[in-house]
Amino acid sequence: MAVVVVMLLLRKWFLNPTYGLNWHNKLHHDNNNHSIVMRTYSLEELKKATNDFHDAMGVGATSHVYLAEFEDGTLGAAKRMMEQGRRGSKKVFFDEVSVLLRISHPNIVCLLGLCMEEGEQLLLLEYAPKKSLFHRMHTHHGRSPNTVLSWTSRIRIALDVARATVQGSTMLAEWTMDERTSGDVVVLWKMLDPRLGGRADADQLMILMDIANLALLDDSAARPAMSYVVERLSSCLETPQLHLNSPV
Repeated sequence: MAVVVVMLLLRKWFLNPTYGLNWHNKLHHDNNNHSIVMRTYSLEELKKATNDFHDAMGVGATSHVYLAEFEDGTLGAAKRMMEQGRRGSKKVFFDEVSVLLRISHPNIVCLLGLCMEEGEQLLLLEYAPKKSLFHRMHTHHGRSPNTVLSWTSRIRIALDVARATVQGSTMLAEWTMDERTSGDVVVLWKMLDPRLGGRADADQLMILMDIANLALLDDSAARPAMSYVVERLSSCLETPQLHLNSPV
């Protein structure tokens, strides 16, 4: 959550996923004995849907993502662990499955199914036609000067993420440590996405950085509960008017 807050300050695109794959549901249960809809796909099914893993959509540190189009015309995103990752522990794969099963929110893609045949580690996710936050903010094709997210929209997104994690990565934290712990609003202001043109609230910025710093404490017991994060972010949206004057 802290990383999400800091990322929003530095630079979510509301996803409008199209999904609804027709399948025979298989029920699994989480630790709280809640029923979860899950399907296990065959490797052949996913190969056919992804054109034998040729319709690439993107690549991450450990996985490739492919467009999956099924016979009924519905779409999904098949996330396939890279070969070197499949040779080792399955912990990363199962950790991601666990997180995706526990978090449910309209702006977070959900897990539709998985495949572990023949040593594969494949997840089928909702297809998001507007693509990811990373694509929206950090790629040439995803940017548009007419669609810069406003300050209030960014706070609403952070609040949505916080609420999602109530139900149910430190590189960025490390390289922003000096700035985010400075307590100096002028320093923090320089971290903002320049495309905002200074249209942000200095008081709310301090609240967001306070949340981020508390969530990144080494002592996990001292980190704030997500209910606290929701409360603080909600208070930002109750502010009647932004203080748009730059403190720099």
